[in-house]
Amino acid sequence: MIFGMLACRRIRDLRKLKTMVSNQPHPAVSLNPSFSKKVFLGGLPPDIDENHLNRCFAVFGNHRVDWPHKSDSDYQFPPQGYAFVIFEKTSSVVSLLNTCTFVDGKFILLVSSLSIKNKQVQVRPWLLSDCFYMYSPASPPDYRLTVFVGGVPRPTTAAQLAALLQSNFGRVLQVTIDVDSHLCYPRGSARVRFAYRHSYMAAVEKRFLPFNDCEPEKSMEMKPFVLDNAKCDKCGNENVKFCGSFKCLSYLCSLCWNEAHRNKVHQPVLAEAKRNRRSKRHHRASNGVPACPQSPQNSVQET
Repeated sequence: MIFGMLACRRIRDLRKLKTMVSNQPHPAVSLNPSFSKKVFLGGLPPDIDENHLNRCFAVFGNHRVDWPHKSDSDYQFPPQGYAFVIFEKTSSVVSLLNTCTFVDGKFILLVSSLSIKNKQVQVRPWLLSDCFYMYSPASPPDYRLTVFVGGVPRPTTAAQLAALLQSNFGRVLQVTIDVDSHLCYPRGSARVRFAYRHSYMAAVEKRFLPFNDCEPEKSMEMKPFVLDNAKCDKCGNENVKFCGSFKCLSYLCSLCWNEAHRNKVHQPVLAEAKRNRRSKRHHRASNGVPACPQSPQNSVQET
């Protein structure tokens, strides 16, 4: 049962949804927000089970409760004090957020269990506009200045990631947070495009970057973003392999690869991530599942 729920802050106050990074430009926030149907619940009572959670959230609409590795066990209690509620409609998410109180930048819902009454549970939605970040002026994508970032903490917005990498390596032009194909919820990875090659090279060389806002502290891994339709840097032929060695970072066909690596043992890097995304888009189209929003064309003015 849910107790003491107050509508102190309304959903239209969208700026409260974003943790602003000092002195960094940010994407304009839509007055009609779109959310992922998957919502994070943190700080749950330790003795609350799945049935209890279902009763709590039934008032907001059809849903299911999930947590990592839930299908691998019959255990009915979220093992680490957090879970996800996945709604059938985004309107249910808006209804839930309008029911929460807003405390210190967080949506809070009071949830009771057998042992704890009115436990403050954090409700953390994912705003779809937070998937993208772009500076102005916009320019054609240059994937040779783009890194793939793994291990990105799920709450991180594109603007926050841009601010972090820019403070370490230099001007960031664009960030795209990768999301799952059905719920449009962050997968823990992103693509970041730099303005200058020296920034790109510095990020690739460093490879691991601590993310200090997490408890415990986590590190993100940065690698070159690999295209699957590139041409050979030497001769222009197709059917290339990418050399991920820091001294190479080149697309080479088989002949040019052998020529460039006569006395070197370098391993090619495959563009698996892009092929997987293409496969998922095909799966969505064949099953009638709507695609997640694409990167917006409107850009953010520099400050």
